[in-house]
Amino acid sequence: EYFEQLLVELSKITGQTLYETSLSTYGVLVESYLMKRSREFNEIIPNKPKQEEIRERSRKSYAGALVLEPEPGLYKNIAVFDFRSLYPSIIIAYNISPDTLRCDHDECKKYQIAVETSEGKYPVWFCKKREGFIPTVLKQIFEERARLKKEMKVLDKNSKEYKILDARQYALKILLNSTYGYLGFAISRWYCLDCAAAITAYGRTYIKKVVDFLNERGYRVIYGDTDSVFVLLKSKEDINILNDINNMLPKPLELELENFYLSGIFVERRGESRGAKKKYALLAEDGSIKLRGFEAVRRDWSEIAKVVQEN
Repeated sequence: EYFEQLLVELSKITGQTLYETSLSTYGVLVESYLMKRSREFNEIIPNKPKQEEIRERSRKSYAGALVLEPEPGLYKNIAVFDFRSLYPSIIIAYNISPDTLRCDHDECKKYQIAVETSEGKYPVWFCKKREGFIPTVLKQIFEERARLKKEMKVLDKNSKEYKILDARQYALKILLNSTYGYLGFAISRWYCLDCAAAITAYGRTYIKKVVDFLNERGYRVIYGDTDSVFVLLKSKEDINILNDINNMLPKPLELELENFYLSGIFVERRGESRGAKKKYALLAEDGSIKLRGFEAVRRDWSEIAKVVQEN
């Protein structure tokens, strides 16, 4: 029932038929939505790229997210801090859009960031004087989601109205979080390699800033992955360091507590002494276990291996 409602809301928002939506990838959903919204901004919809252009784009690549290598071991009192909607927040904060890339204003050129692509390492900047099409649309989605969530708070969770609003806010979340990937996707109309590369470059910058901030205050960061950091606390009260971190971040970037874990284990890579990335087990206060990368969460292992490992 929820999935059906989600498809209905996605169809309404993107302007597609229910049949089209059910077959659409996230990239197609984003593109349909941008095409629908383009009229409001007098934005000319770019042509679909031809096969030759798609092949040319596919040959290019850019540096992605930062994943810190963990030190293998068993740890106590781990707080996991997550950036809330990191990439959409970066797009809004830095006005990242194909139509704001490399504007002619000298003052905007001062706010450069070095991107790393298969073409080399070079600076890019985005206009500070005129809001771009994509950041404006994403900002409106952010605001609409906040409004819907506020409405949901006063509704009964079992009511039809609540379920509709929940599906609508989730549909908006899908569009919000898929826009970054769409910009770097070879068959996109609004494809922009430098935009996608700048988003991940800013993402790496802020993960490093948070890690340095925590290290300087005597906390030990044991792992980091894309938009989250795992930090050892002396006690649960130390979670309040989050407020200090958020005070130094530009809006709408915001770090939040994903959860506090009593203990966690990070393992070595097979046959190596280095820590394995994206592979850990965390024990929460309520007794639940969060598993990532272990055989217990993989579908190509036998049930008995999963059960034994979980126990």
